[in-house]
Amino acid sequence: MQRPIKIGVLCPYSSIYPNLSSDFTDGLLSALPSDYQRQIELIPEYVSQGGSVATKSAFNKLTSFHRVDLITGFTGYRVVPDFITSLEGRNVIGLFADMGELIPDEMNMSDNLFFNSLQFWQAEYAFGHWAKKQFDGKGLIFLSLYEAGYHMHNAFQEGYFMAVGSEIDVYTIPLNRAERPVMLEYFADFIETFRKEKPAFIHPLFSGHEAVDFIGLYYEQGLHKDVPIVLSPHMGSDEVLAVVSGVNTNAYSASIWSKEEENEENKRFKQAVINQTGLATNTPTLLGYEIGLALKGVFRQLLQRDLSEVKKILKEQRIQTPRGERTFYLDSNYATPNITIEKVMLQDSSYKRLAIDEGRSLSYDHHVFSRMRKLNVSGWLNTYLCI
Repeated sequence: MQRPIKIGVLCPYSSIYPNLSSDFTDGLLSALPSDYQRQIELIPEYVSQGGSVATKSAFNKLTSFHRVDLITGFTGYRVVPDFITSLEGRNVIGLFADMGELIPDEMNMSDNLFFNSLQFWQAEYAFGHWAKKQFDGKGLIFLSLYEAGYHMHNAFQEGYFMAVGSEIDVYTIPLNRAERPVMLEYFADFIETFRKEKPAFIHPLFSGHEAVDFIGLYYEQGLHKDVPIVLSPHMGSDEVLAVVSGVNTNAYSASIWSKEEENEENKRFKQAVINQTGLATNTPTLLGYEIGLALKGVFRQLLQRDLSEVKKILKEQRIQTPRGERTFYLDSNYATPNITIEKVMLQDSSYKRLAIDEGRSLSYDHHVFSRMRKLNVSGWLNTYLCI
């Protein structure tokens, strides 16, 4: 009897996506025929919030004890270099997912490494470029210390400047993940400051309940009457907007994927997930599904343990997914996402989206992104939203 394909899954904790890892594996399995599913063994390993020590411990267990053929799940680009040598030495393939909070430091880190990123940084770049063209005057970025450790606001700034914006203000909450009452006080104080300054727009970057609270206070304190709000991709996501209530105003956001899209790949994805789990789709499910499609294309080679051929195919693979064409190897041909600029109409406890423009993405190796990597060098290691 042929040994099953052993796939290790890095499973970080997320208070924002409590079912992050199970949603991811549901998506992965949804992309595979039932006879393929019977020939794989998924081995989950908890990695806390995705930091270096916990991830490396899980990685060593998966490679040394379980002797997996491939490792997937969520991890960050700042953690991956810690186990490249071991990946290559044991000839294990890494095919990882991330939200796109960071731009990788370099291309071609290893022939054994592949990535499926939601590419928030691309959406932020496109959104900054659009916002400058849309609104006259100086804009304003408002973010938490947590978000400041990633590249998303840098990408927004670069897009803004590429649209010939001359300057933009940046305000940062000085505490990292402060207690909720403390954050509410900060929000209220800053909103009063913004009311006096009247920027052309506010681009907030917050996560979890902070995102919900800021949108609520922005409306309650009447700032929506004077200053437009352009939400980060996470703040404009279904997961956040579904929790917002009592707000009646318009906002803007940049979307890379929506479950409501009517393209054939999205319809196929939603039906596959329903057939597999009976549940609705979300972002972690999508990222898992796309990785499942990639594995489907190399399944025969994985069964044969022909990892050289697996790597060769994954380097060249271009697949159609619910959010357009995807590739998984970091080089100059890394596929750029389709970005939709949306008007979000918030009405009490509901919301509607209206596509109003297409965002501008750039090739992964563009000099703008190289400059951004040098602008923001922080010690943040955990995967975005794993808090």
